[in-house]
Amino acid sequence: MSYKELYDFCQGLDIHIGRDTILDKIRELSGQEVRWYMRAMDRTVMRGMFLKFPPGSTHYIAKFFGPNVVAVARGENRCWQRLIIVKEALHVLGPDNKATSTPESFETLLNQIDTPGGQPSPQTLSEYECLYLALALFCPEEIRLQFQKERVEQKLDDLTIATRLRIPQAYVPTLLAPNFKEVIDSII
Repeated sequence: MSYKELYDFCQGLDIHIGRDTILDKIRELSGQEVRWYMRAMDRTVMRGMFLKFPPGSTHYIAKFFGPNVVAVARGENRCWQRLIIVKEALHVLGPDNKATSTPESFETLLNQIDTPGGQPSPQTLSEYECLYLALALFCPEEIRLQFQKERVEQKLDDLTIATRLRIPQAYVPTLLAPNFKEVIDSII
């Protein structure tokens, strides 16, 4: 189960990498099923979450969707849905010690994301790693560098780039940051 294998796979793809293409590769690499569904949740708190159920769980979500489930806030547009689903599904490939698997680790995660500072928990680091990796999966490095160049030259704006990649415009500055590749290299 490797972030690097998934990243390398997406590097060989062209612009507009499908959500299902990435999910299928996550399933292949992990040997696990991952499904997603829309649900009501307060989008001011979170837009989605990954739920992992133990084998044989009788929870109604596990019974219906299986052990690995991404819940996406109802009302998100397609760009947000794509990013949320892939970002949360990446947790299937992550190490167990970074899983948010207890009420205490979930509370710590929410507090650290809301008020950053201090030493981040493994769960908080995992959230950021999965976000950066999801962005990298939707935009192969060669294309990212071209967008970065054209953005500096003011040939493309953030909305155009976001539209071409079908990601939220809010994350274009992160994707095109000068240190983005260094961050990705540290993750994979």
